[in-house]
Amino acid sequence: PICLAPSCPHCGSVARPAVLLFGEDYASRHEAGGQAEEWAAWKQRVLDALAADRSKRLVVIEIGAGTAVPSVRDAGESLLRRAGSRQCTLVRINPTPMLGDNTT
Repeated sequence: PICLAPSCPHCGSVARPAVLLFGEDYASRHEAGGQAEEWAAWKQRVLDALAADRSKRLVVIEIGAGTAVPSVRDAGESLLRRAGSRQCTLVRINPTPMLGDNTT
């Protein structure tokens, strides 16, 4: 079979954003392929850069992670707490469930 998905320029594996899609298990998705370690290392690099230069700013954009997805909300709030509100802004888009059919 031919795979039309983009590939990672570093390892050749299928490139996929580190996002949680509906129907996926958070724990297995987050732990797959060392993503937890990569995520922790990235956060630390960002926090170190912010600490080294107080003029830098971080914007965390959270899309559609209502109260039903606390793990995503916790990640953004954690960065906001650790970086401080003067250097970090958390933007929530569609933070509440949509009204209507909730079967999907």
